[in-house]
Amino acid sequence: MAALEPGLLQIWQTLARNARRRLSLGSLKSVLDVSPERERVSPTAWLNGMRGLAALFVFFYHFAYAYFPWLPLGFASRDEDYHIIQLPFLRLLISGPSMVAIFFLVSGYSLSIGPLKELQNGSSSKCLDRTASAIFRRPIRLFLPSIASTFIVMICVSLGMYTKGDAMRDGENQPGFREPNPQIRVNLWEQFWDWERETAQWLMIWRFDHGNHSYDCHLWTLPVEFRCSIILFVTIAAVANSRARARLLVLLSMVVYCHLSNFWEGWLFFAGSLLAQIKLLQSPPPQLPSMPRKWYQEWKGYGTVLLFLLGLFLLSAPDYNGGDSPGYRALFKLNPGWGEGWRFWYCIGAVLLAWTVGGAEYLQDIFTHPISQYLGRISYALYLVHGPICHMLGFWLIPYMWGFTGKETAAQFGAGFFLGALFVVPITVLTAHVFCQYVDEPSIHFAKRVEASARKEP
Repeated sequence: MAALEPGLLQIWQTLARNARRRLSLGSLKSVLDVSPERERVSPTAWLNGMRGLAALFVFFYHFAYAYFPWLPLGFASRDEDYHIIQLPFLRLLISGPSMVAIFFLVSGYSLSIGPLKELQNGSSSKCLDRTASAIFRRPIRLFLPSIASTFIVMICVSLGMYTKGDAMRDGENQPGFREPNPQIRVNLWEQFWDWERETAQWLMIWRFDHGNHSYDCHLWTLPVEFRCSIILFVTIAAVANSRARARLLVLLSMVVYCHLSNFWEGWLFFAGSLLAQIKLLQSPPPQLPSMPRKWYQEWKGYGTVLLFLLGLFLLSAPDYNGGDSPGYRALFKLNPGWGEGWRFWYCIGAVLLAWTVGGAEYLQDIFTHPISQYLGRISYALYLVHGPICHMLGFWLIPYMWGFTGKETAAQFGAGFFLGALFVVPITVLTAHVFCQYVDEPSIHFAKRVEASARKEP
């Protein structure tokens, strides 16, 4: 059994002191406040909470799949795949690809709801104004925080903060997926130019063959997010003078086109926009007599819950071996012709989830809870910092914990991972909070100031 190193205790104590300074009692109360005033949230606040929980589960996935190679596999798809976390619904806690589907659908919904609402109110000029503003601010919003995060990673790599974790990236200490590390250069100057070249290549957003950033391999989604955002904004501008039925037809046609093109990311963006348009067009329920109306509402509630559960079930589909997993065998035979056929079921699951939650306040309560809303606030920061924290801390801390628990049995292996997670998870959330406060949110304000300074006088 290894002795507890003083350095590890010192790191934890220092981080705890910083946490007390950063997270004052007042800020914690503001996060966890459940007063009636706090409960009055916007009608689309559930989107933010959904995005926050998805970001947290993506973090869990990227942290865990380095140690458990069976995570992406289906339950009972092999003789050894009978882990409880592989079961439907529970799998959502560590299902990264399905959470990315939720990201893209929520983005399509939230980016288009404002302009489409202006069209619904009969103001195409305000729609175009909001769309132009969103297009102007979009690159700053997406890329300024991510450039800052990779710049910080570059400095950390040069200072040797990735070295300890990199030494543990072998089959014994990381039996699962081993993410690539940035190449360590001879000095800070060389490291900077390596980062500059990599960032410049990553920012070639219209090149579909180069989406990864070697200083954070999870950032492949951001060029995709930007491309889909611009295509969506252009489509909304194109239908700004169209009738509601024409807008519906165009958005539906774009979903079909993306489906036939094996463009699942665009599929989700336009599906989210289509859901937003349908939501705006929905009329109040008919004024039925009391008994039939009660019967209708009751059965509508049952149907909503069933569709909600079906959406979660589809989002729980395994990445691999789904055709051999009970409950998914028939589904995986229905490949729409996509290269990664399992993503189709994530798309359908994300649509069902957003459709049911958007129409049922009792389901929205899950995502409008203060904790979900807080995770939504820091979601982008959490997405940007979780990978570097895993590399700098998690990937060496887990083997260190095995010095206490051993790893000869599955129970010992899991206990060591759990002990390491007790450090890694709160440190990552704390880091995301600080990054959100000092980088992400200021970037949003900066984008607004730049747009305001560039806007011509009416």
